[in-house]
Amino acid sequence: MEKNYKSFILDSIETIGGNQISEQNIGGQESISFSIDLNNKLFNIILIIGEVEGIIVLQIFSTLPPSYKEPDVKFYQIIEKLNLNCIMGHIFFTKENDDYFISYKSNYISGIENFSANTSFFNFISASVDMIGVFDNELNVI
Repeated sequence: MEKNYKSFILDSIETIGGNQISEQNIGGQESISFSIDLNNKLFNIILIIGEVEGIIVLQIFSTLPPSYKEPDVKFYQIIEKLNLNCIMGHIFFTKENDDYFISYKSNYISGIENFSANTSFFNFISASVDMIGVFDNELNVI
């Protein structure tokens, strides 16, 4: 197993402008959280890390501001259309108490061996963060 893949992930997050980077282990689930400025707003992003039989599974998750009261069918249709035009990841509604939020999630799977030897992870994290910004821009127009 490659020992430096976490260092490579942390370096990649710094390269794209991530700050307040924090490694966490909650109930055996490793993750890295960070903040990044997009569209003059601070977004909090979590990268969930899993390893299975020589494979690394990564998920990026972020909740976009603001909150919404019970979205109607038309708003769900807008979300569906945005997802159809998305090149990576997807957005969906999450609910906390009586508020609804739009969250973004994307996935990356790679072999652990030689993880740092190619640019696919850097491209994944860059494109995922870019998509969060694009979705934020699109939702602000609505």
